[in-house]
Amino acid sequence: EEKIENSYFAPSVAWAVLLLLATLWIGLRVRAGVARAWPAGRLALGGLTAATLYAMTLWNMDSAVRDRLGAVCAEASALAQMERPSCVPDRANAACEYETVSTTLVLDPDTKDEAKRLEAFLDYRRDIAPSDPGVRRWLARRQPVLDCLRRAADMPDCVFTTQQARISGGLLLQWSRLAGSCEMLAAAARCRAADGDAAGAVADLARLRAMARHAMSPPVSLQCLSLVRFISGLHTLTAEGLLAEGRLSLADLKQMRADPDLPLQRLLLRALQGEEAYGLCAFGEMMKDDAMLKERFWSSAQIWIPACLRPPAMAWYRVHLLPEDLASYRRLIEEEQLRALAPVKPSTIV
Repeated sequence: EEKIENSYFAPSVAWAVLLLLATLWIGLRVRAGVARAWPAGRLALGGLTAATLYAMTLWNMDSAVRDRLGAVCAEASALAQMERPSCVPDRANAACEYETVSTTLVLDPDTKDEAKRLEAFLDYRRDIAPSDPGVRRWLARRQPVLDCLRRAADMPDCVFTTQQARISGGLLLQWSRLAGSCEMLAAAARCRAADGDAAGAVADLARLRAMARHAMSPPVSLQCLSLVRFISGLHTLTAEGLLAEGRLSLADLKQMRADPDLPLQRLLLRALQGEEAYGLCAFGEMMKDDAMLKERFWSSAQIWIPACLRPPAMAWYRVHLLPEDLASYRRLIEEEQLRALAPVKPSTIV
């Protein structure tokens, strides 16, 4: 497949400089009175012809670049599928349960008071006991979500579909919504420990670790590593808090199944590969879809450009600047991958 490698920026700048010099020369000749006898109609016709030829050339070059952007999207899809596990039945796929949780949280989000109460309850330095009526009411209302989360965390595999994994499918958005559900499990673990159900509290702590492992399922990106760090920190904070309160003992925590740790170096390489796939997908989808450009770029652009000039401006960018931007992005990812391959001290995550 043909890649977008050639940049026409330098030749275009050269022609623009020549046009500017020619315009200045004509202006000076007119000012000196030499060019007063030049036919204005012919000059206007020549300028209009040159502008039309340039517009036609830019249109053809832009069409060729749009066609080659399909290769960029195909490359992104291939990168995302390289470490993708085999197909998992829906009944054994945690992604299906996570999708249900994400949809429920969107349709029925926590109120501001509930969110503040949960944040304060998870901070062991504040005096909010597990018997707090507000916390108990909130947990009772969220019991269906907790049951769904527990079923998902107990499943060994988490494989998102191709549509879910697309940059436009909102995979990262879905994981960001699930970050709040991790706090539900942490709060439930504290309440179960306060009720004397040490085994249930330990099981919920183990499920937090399982959710961190699921967040590392391909395709993983650098943003997913932040989520893994958040879940791991929440797991550690909850375990330490329950130990400090005397509701769990070290013997209770040792009952958790020892999970194999994933080397940080390998996880970072997978995240960089996923990041390259997401970046190329964003380049490919946005640059060839004017509707997506209008939704995601022009709505938040800091530079105001009239709507009538946006299509030619983006065509100019695709032809002259996009090839170099793609090449720079590939070089950046390659440099980070080489840096990740450098020998380091053994370290693990989760």
